[in-house]
This record gives sequence, structure tokens and C-alpha cells, in this order.
Amino acid sequence: SSHLVRVYPCHFPLKQPASAMKLKRFLVRYDPPGIGLEVEDSGEVSVRHRNLQPGLASLKEIESAADDLINSEEILTAKRHRGAIIKTLGRLYSVEIPQEAEDAAGGGKEPRGQKSPTSGADGADAGDGIQEGTPVMLKGFTDGERAVHNGEIGRVSKVKPDKQKYEVTLPDGESLSLKGMKHFYKVETNEDLLVKGAPVGIRGLRNHVELNGCLAYVVECYMEAGRYEVRAVESGQLFRVKKDNIVLLEATPDMIESRE
Repeated sequence: SSHLVRVYPCHFPLKQPASAMKLKRFLVRYDPPGIGLEVEDSGEVSVRHRNLQPGLASLKEIESAADDLINSEEILTAKRHRGAIIKTLGRLYSVEIPQEAEDAAGGGKEPRGQKSPTSGADGADAGDGIQEGTPVMLKGFTDGERAVHNGEIGRVSKVKPDKQKYEVTLPDGESLSLKGMKHFYKVETNEDLLVKGAPVGIRGLRNHVELNGCLAYVVECYMEAGRYEVRAVESGQLFRVKKDNIVLLEATPDMIESRE
């Protein structure tokens, strides 16, 4: 019943030994609501998916969900992660988290080498995990010479974090020098996250080239047909595309807010 949503029973499995596991980052799933923990264990990277209760509507429920998750995962601690988890869930459920609540929860130190979806924003520095070899999708070019690259996927080949400068190399060997992160999205390499509600970039369209590089969300998956129904954020346009015409993107706070 709807009352059970508010009770918040422990719906996570019992804690497992952390051993040598390292938490790399948090991942957000929108529909159905959930959170993923990307962990590295003995060189192997995997994602632990945790389902969340739908319809959380108060700070108390958000805090309860965060505590539930922390208590179920040995790799998580309240001191290091509670603040980050509460902030992430607040964005996911569109629940305002007062600054005093964030302060009381702790800073929520991020996994080494990456920030969680609650930290930073589009245009943040190299602390967001942008390093040499990071796959990205190009976007937002308006001049004719570079606009043809919107939606193309390349890899970061050079990073100058102190100057916020990046060099992205495309598959054909061409390199583009970029200032800040406004002209690329970070690509999510875990294809298991390509589900309903996931953020994707539009690419490779020939009849609607103006949509290449745009942010969209998966509305429906038609796996047997190899098609995805997506909605472009800026235009609101709903259309069906092949998998080759989208690329899964790593969630950021700006993406979450664009859905609200």
C-alpha cells in the first residue's frame, strides 16, 4: 500500500565484507528509482544496483533511505558518503535538502578519482573524473566547421586541469582543443544502465542533424526491434531511434534538474 512506502523497511541485502573493494562512483537510475555503486575488486569493475522506494517526498524519508543503503553496504560509511547520498537522492526525488541538513550529514567525501552525481556540474573541473582516455560525446558547436562534430564520440587525449583545457581526439585522428566542458558530455560505458529514464546523447541523424549532440532521455525500450523511444530535453520532441543513434551518458546534477 502507499503507507508502506513511508515505513521504509530494510530492502537492501545484508552487508557483505568489503575486502579490497574500492568505490569508484555513484550512478543514478531514474525509472524505476535506484542507485548504483560502481566498485572495483581485484581489478574487476562491477555495478551493484540498489532499488529505491518510489515517491519519497520528505527529508526524513531521504535520510532514512540513505541510512538504509549505508547499513547494507560495508563499503559505505556515514562519515564519507552520507552527505553525498542524501544530496543525490534529494535531486532524484526533487526534494529540497536544506544546507543545514547537508552539513549535519557530513561532507560525503567522494570516491577517489571521481565525483558522485551530486558533486560539481556541467563545466566542472577535471576532478569530475575527466582524464586521458575518457570517452566523451561532442555537443553544442554552432559554427559550421565544428558543428559537423556534434554527436561524435572521441576520447580525451590531453588534460590541463589548472587551465580547464582539454584535447579530444576523434576516431579519424582529428583533434579538437576545448576550453571547459561545455562542448562534451562524459560517456557512460556500462551498457547495463541503458534503461528507461537513462540520459543519452543523440548522434548520427541525417535528416535532423540539428539534434545531433542533444541531451535526451529514454522513454521506452523496444529491445527486440532494437529501437529506443527518446525525448529531447531542449525541444521536448519525442521520437524513435536505433541504438546506433544514441549513446549512454554519465548522469550529472544538471541532467537530473533538467527533468524536473
